[in-house]
Amino acid sequence: MQPFPVLKACDLVAASDQLHWLVHDLLRAHSCAIIGGAPKSCKTWLALDLAVAVASATPCLGRESSHTPRPVLLFTAEESPSFVKQRLLSLALHHACSLDALPLFVLAVDLLRLDLPEHQRRLRDTLSSLQPTLLVLDPLVRLHAADENHAQQMAELLGFLRALQRSEKTTVLLVHHAAKHASRFAPGHALRGSSDLYAWADTVLSLSRSRAGIHVTAEHRNAPAPPPFAFRLSGSSHPCLLPADRDEPPPSSPDLPQRILFALRLHGAPLPRHQLRAMLKIRNDSLGPALDLLLARGDLSRSNLGLSLTPASFPPPTTPSGTEQLSLSLSKTY
Repeated sequence: MQPFPVLKACDLVAASDQLHWLVHDLLRAHSCAIIGGAPKSCKTWLALDLAVAVASATPCLGRESSHTPRPVLLFTAEESPSFVKQRLLSLALHHACSLDALPLFVLAVDLLRLDLPEHQRRLRDTLSSLQPTLLVLDPLVRLHAADENHAQQMAELLGFLRALQRSEKTTVLLVHHAAKHASRFAPGHALRGSSDLYAWADTVLSLSRSRAGIHVTAEHRNAPAPPPFAFRLSGSSHPCLLPADRDEPPPSSPDLPQRILFALRLHGAPLPRHQLRAMLKIRNDSLGPALDLLLARGDLSRSNLGLSLTPASFPPPTTPSGTEQLSLSLSKTY
């Protein structure tokens, strides 16, 4: 019987990325995190907004993300693919980026069971191939058949996710429901099911709704907790998340030409100038110079119907996108 190997404490490898943020104060690299809250508290919206921020290296709710776009993998068990795409298109428009250009991938399967060895193996193989910086799983309750109140059953499932996070050097973000009487508990303790969920997570983002918006309380294992803050879901045709105290995006944003192009692409038809201005929520004196630039570059054309995209603004891809390639490979695997 061989003894266990040991190391002197000074010889341990320092965790240089321990406080490396994917999104400052909200989501750390190489960690396990949970977004928890009652139904209709915008849990999925926040998860998708974090995913777009990481994939585009743009801020989320005013908080800086990493400086380099990183690949993200999503699985949303309760939303149809078309609805997920519509949300992501709207969020990409708000982040002034093209969804086509983002390293943002979706598991192309109808069912994912984290408690089945075969699905565990295939998920691990998928992460090994894609190497995403962030894995978003929404919601946890639809991804297993275990008893969430049974500590041993949940420990086995969460142990797999922790091992997956470590072996694939990724961040695992779960979306989870709060208990029915969540208001009786401290934020992190309000998660539904076994207390192992709260103990497992390196970060818990607890959401609660009020008239002022959606309140967020963040708790971190290895970092100070930031002050609670609030956000709201803004817009009807193209919803996005905004800090509760912000009325609209800055009118003179340097990304305004890109926002115009993506707004027209998302609309899919010519738009009169006044409708475009209302959609982007900007002043007329800010819109004019940006339109002049796009018309001069040949990215836009003007007709009796309004402003339209030209082929030069979004040239067609010559090869299948990363999403299409991944979808094809996964459909053969699962």
